[in-house]
Amino acid sequence: MHSHPSLEQITDFFFQEGVRLRVPPLTTKIALDLAHATCPGKATLVVTDWMMLDLDLPPHALEKLAAHGCTPTVVFASTVLHDSQQKLREGAWTRSGFLLHLHRGFLFETPGAVVALVGDGHRKRVSADLLAFIPHWRPLQAT
Repeated sequence: MHSHPSLEQITDFFFQEGVRLRVPPLTTKIALDLAHATCPGKATLVVTDWMMLDLDLPPHALEKLAAHGCTPTVVFASTVLHDSQQKLREGAWTRSGFLLHLHRGFLFETPGAVVALVGDGHRKRVSADLLAFIPHWRPLQAT
């Protein structure tokens, strides 16, 4: 059972930068081409305004992830630029699955897709409770 994150944890998530990660300048097309060449046949997402999140998980959860070849890291992106499966509209936010492999420092491969990270981002450590809260957050839409 998850507890609700504190206001301080939520504020830190959205406003504390974390460690800055630099990505070479890429267009959406170049990012897609690199993703397809690196992980042929996988669904692809191209995102910007992203954070790589390292999760604090209990040992039993870490063991389950490791058994599937994954590490406790996900991407949270405020802006989707492209979704090959057309499940997400352009401009939507998304959260990835767990990291299987990071290629070239910006191609975040999960068991189900490869997420191309465009533009610089940040990396930070967060609690599992905070990650469980993120699906309930809805960004304000400009009117």
